Amino acid sequence: MSHRRSKRQGFSILEILIAIAVITVAIFGTIAAIAFGLRASDLGRTNTFAIGVNRKVIELILGGNYQLPNTYFQVGALVAADMSVPYGTAPWRPLYVTGDNFWFRLTDFGYSNPASGDATKFVTEAPSYELHVFIEPVSTTTSSFDSRLKHIIATTRWRDKTGWKNIQTEAFSN
Repeated sequence: MSHRRSKRQGFSILEILIAIAVITVAIFGTIAAIAFGLRASDLGRTNTFAIGVNRKVIELILGGNYQLPNTYFQVGALVAADMSVPYGTAPWRPLYVTGDNFWFRLTDFGYSNPASGDATKFVTEAPSYELHVFIEPVSTTTSSFDSRLKHIIATTRWRDKTGWKNIQTEAFSN
């Protein structure tokens, strides 16, 4: 009995190139999915931060724990927050700045210890956000119950790689 050796000893060049192409597509697909997930996670984090700021500001206003300075809040007929104005331009105001010229204190946001890690992170991130608060009467007639009802709109904006992003929260107060 004679042993015949097969002429085929391994993979052909074409098979190797196809395998490399399939593996490359799989690797790039995985990298793209990870990058998309990281962007979505960052957007979720910033949206959550902005929603928390809006809710806290409205809570301070509704609770009467915050005096509304006329220079920072607009009151009157509803005017939409203009997203095209540059950073630091009225009616937008920085969310938090250090020093004597502050709009809110750290304790307003629930940070009792300014040296804590969360407070430090907040102080680091907050200057990139701006806040616009608008308060309007629901009705202008003085004889109705609606004359005491106020519509509060808090909008927080920030800039990322693609432009301005914003979150708006609304509430009513009497």
